[in-house]
Amino acid sequence: SRLAARGTPCDPLSITSTTASSTRQRHVITDGTSSWILRQPFGSTARDRLVDEDDLLMHLAESSLPVPVPLLLADSSTLETYDVVTQVAGHRIRDRLPAALPRTPSTRHDLSAGLVDVLARLHGIDPREVGLNPEAATPLPALLAGWERRFEATGAVAPSVGILRDRLNASIPPLSTVGIVHGAFHLSSLLFLPEDPRKVTAVLGWEFAGVGDPLADLGLLLALWAEDLDEAVTTWLPWTALTADDGFFSRSTVTHEYMQKVRHDLRHFEWYVGLGYLRLAVIAAETASPESRAAVEPMGAQAVERAGHSGIAGLSGD
Repeated sequence: SRLAARGTPCDPLSITSTTASSTRQRHVITDGTSSWILRQPFGSTARDRLVDEDDLLMHLAESSLPVPVPLLLADSSTLETYDVVTQVAGHRIRDRLPAALPRTPSTRHDLSAGLVDVLARLHGIDPREVGLNPEAATPLPALLAGWERRFEATGAVAPSVGILRDRLNASIPPLSTVGIVHGAFHLSSLLFLPEDPRKVTAVLGWEFAGVGDPLADLGLLLALWAEDLDEAVTTWLPWTALTADDGFFSRSTVTHEYMQKVRHDLRHFEWYVGLGYLRLAVIAAETASPESRAAVEPMGAQAVERAGHSGIAGLSGD
């Protein structure tokens, strides 16, 4: 085991289990004054991710990026793997604003601004400063091929996804830069300061993080950032409909504000949006619920339509 020199719980404790994700169970531990999160992964792959995530978070805790701090990691061949991280105070945004936040356009604007700011801060960190090797970044052709194989394995039939795949293959850009990729960045990945919704108190959900092209985060964020309640993604993932509410940034504003804060090459960012839609189509096809399967073709069609306006040779269908 590993214990960070930041103090550990030692008073009588109570434990409350929270909703499990597909990869891990979470428990809130409290001594009545302070609280911590105990996380237990399901399966060997999730175990390895937890170990890697803890290493990354220990490094990120020394940066300006707000993250939960690992306090303990128990990992051996004879014991069940788990870790303990600090519980950070703040509002987590899911399918609606918490009651403690004013449900106003101004609040939604501030949440949008806080999200873009922390994403740009993440993408401004040199991977070497947090123990990551830039040379480990997956080349974009290999990344795209991996998602293609996963889609083919589902057996789903979606002509628009085939068109999107062909256009992405015809327009693969060079890496914009090599940075830290969160892997699942959205409003629900953040905790916001109750007194100021523009301030993020923690970035959560690091289990898919690694080194790569940070524009992959922007592309997936924009694919999930609904502007209309009738978009295919909202029928599959209803919580994404929140960003259609008055006050939240539009997709173009998210992109514009992000561009003002980062220095890497953004000329081909629309390619990464297409990749984001492909990723969602793959995950929806793998989920195989009626709602997810029904969303695959419309999401592909939306991606193809957007790609047609990208102005990027190959991606636009020229």
